[in-house]
Amino acid sequence: MLDAEYLNEYYRTMGMVIRRRRQKHYKSMELFADKIGMKFQQYSKCELGRNMKTETILRILEGLNINHGDFFAEVYTHMKNWEKKNRNNINQ
Repeated sequence: MLDAEYLNEYYRTMGMVIRRRRQKHYKSMELFADKIGMKFQQYSKCELGRNMKTETILRILEGLNINHGDFFAEVYTHMKNWEKKNRNNINQ
């Protein structure tokens, strides 16, 4: 069963991957948010792993020209490493 700690880390990881990919092409969150038609405040929450609705994620991935499979593979890899480090907490 997924607990709150796992889900928080999953969303945080998604935000981290988005931020890392965005920084390769756009130095400014404001410019990128404007490009994809989002308010800066809404987009900045996404980079923090908040406000992660499917529609929002897809809009961001499209704006960054990121393949969905590549994105989720990167998130999956991070989560597997996180699980190994936190195995005791997960099994409790």
